Amino acid sequence: KARNFMRYGKEAMLESVAEQTGIAVEDLEAALEEKVGIQDYLIEAGYTEEEVQQIFLNAQYAVVDQAVEEGKMTAEEGEEAKAKLAEAESMREEWAANREEYQQLWYEKIAEKSDFTVTEIEEAVEKGINVHKLLEGTYPEEEVHAIIDEAWAEAVDQALAEGMITEEQAEKLAENPPFSKGPRERITQGLEERFGDDWQEEFKRRMNPDCDCTCPNDGDA
Repeated sequence: KARNFMRYGKEAMLESVAEQTGIAVEDLEAALEEKVGIQDYLIEAGYTEEEVQQIFLNAQYAVVDQAVEEGKMTAEEGEEAKAKLAEAESMREEWAANREEYQQLWYEKIAEKSDFTVTEIEEAVEKGINVHKLLEGTYPEEEVHAIIDEAWAEAVDQALAEGMITEEQAEKLAENPPFSKGPRERITQGLEERFGDDWQEEFKRRMNPDCDCTCPNDGDA
């Protein structure tokens, strides 16, 4: 089933993160059980945000590679998935490269939509507390994502209006707000774009070739 693929993806990601960092998979799993995000866990372990992003990109590649090896994706589909992941990461790096110029815009937009001031946000980030972690201490998860997404979109629009980025950069940045989607969710989005609303059934067929993949509620009772 599709959710089995997601569990498989999580395992492959954790193994890749463990291989890259030397942190035991058991420790990473324990962090997740305690509701500590792996990105936050790695930052607390001393990794920079840039290093964490690269670790996660490599881990996402590992998920795709293993899916290809086990026949859950074709080689072509795997390369397309990795290209999408790399493109999204490239956009984040491009934003980060000019962070001093316009990251302030994002903080200002977040401050407008939350109870935190720009100064409080900046102080938290300096202490290694990323924006998502800061917000989730006060707001429910869905509201955190809404604040981040809306603030990011408005910051990108303003950066474009002020000539800080090109239209192409703005379009790609707007599609990839930080912290909004985890690695598995981004892969899911890519699958939806490729296979449409029936992507889950497609993966059921690929993972269980002998199964007719008919759900109990499908068709006549």
